[in-house]
Amino acid sequence: MAELRAYLTDTAMLHRRTGVSAYGEDLLDTGREIRCRVRRRRLQVVLDDGEAQRYPGEVWLEPDATIAPGDRLLYDGDYLRVCAVEQIVDVAGISVGLRAVVD
Repeated sequence: MAELRAYLTDTAMLHRRTGVSAYGEDLLDTGREIRCRVRRRRLQVVLDDGEAQRYPGEVWLEPDATIAPGDRLLYDGDYLRVCAVEQIVDVAGISVGLRAVVD
């Protein structure tokens, strides 16, 4: 796992989604700084129904990070909304990191 942490050279502010306002807008907490690796590139994901959806990037995080769809990351002055989170496992099935797809 030490090898993965060496690649987490970026920092971002993670704002967790705490609920929804009366106007339907997401409510976010004050945020905390996390180590990560941000890759801003165009991704295409095929959904369960076979439809393709595009996402502009991904964020790699430590395996014990607490993050969920709907959360936001403030990185380089831009808010990146988390759309999906998946665990990255090694050949032994041990979690070595998280990958968050963001738009």
